[in-house]
Amino acid sequence: MINESTIPSITQSHIPSLGSFLSGTPERILAATKTPKVLIAWLHGDEPLGAHVARHIYSERPDLTAHVDYLCGNPRAAGSVPAKGFCESDLNRSFDFTRPAQTYEQKRAVEIAELAKRYDYVLDIHNAVDPAQGKSLIVPHAHLHKAAIRDLIAASPIKRIIVMEPAPVARSLIGTAPNAITVEYSFEDSKKHGVADVVRLLENLAIGRAHTPTEREFYYVEGTIPKTQDPGPSARNFEFYEPGGYYPIILGTGPRSYREDPTKDYCCFYATRREIVKL
Repeated sequence: MINESTIPSITQSHIPSLGSFLSGTPERILAATKTPKVLIAWLHGDEPLGAHVARHIYSERPDLTAHVDYLCGNPRAAGSVPAKGFCESDLNRSFDFTRPAQTYEQKRAVEIAELAKRYDYVLDIHNAVDPAQGKSLIVPHAHLHKAAIRDLIAASPIKRIIVMEPAPVARSLIGTAPNAITVEYSFEDSKKHGVADVVRLLENLAIGRAHTPTEREFYYVEGTIPKTQDPGPSARNFEFYEPGGYYPIILGTGPRSYREDPTKDYCCFYATRREIVKL
């Protein structure tokens, strides 16, 4: 169960350390009082950008806390030593409400989905394995026309947008909450730009600055590439792979990659359409 205790006010002398945030404590801070209200959440315990963002906001940008709340989606995984992605089932594949929740993550998903309904916007913050992943926003195609999603894209400095068809995100947070968008950074880009970029997005939403449309790359994902059809080391994310006729999306190597994840039967997503859109 999500802990119902909250931190009603934050003072400079009572801010949890970065280590505490990274280990899933506090589990959540729900103290925003002004609209628009934004929930920042991180769902995988070994993808720490969300914790870094929260620590920075509460220690360096208290002016934003009137609009921003915080959630560690999987404190049990974050509190493991070492931190791991999930305990029983991938939390970001557990938003399937067609059957009773069984695992720890499935029960968390039910409560997180309810919590998300309280907010104007939800940021689902992730880290990607491959350094070539860079930084991207991920949205479901079905939600792309919604005002909340357009607001989030326009407020973000990120120019690469991955648009997912229903199947790949059907059991994810962004597939469930129509006001949610995924912010995904490689670990390398996360260290350089992650916190500053997310803070800029939050500033733009909270202050409501006049927006100048910006050219952005939209990649429209159609499905997954089976591990049996892995394009190999010559393929690069967001670069057209001529032998297959597609752009690889979230293709990586290593123990946290889809290639080596035993719970996945695919090595990456793929897109065949790329568009430049001003938004």
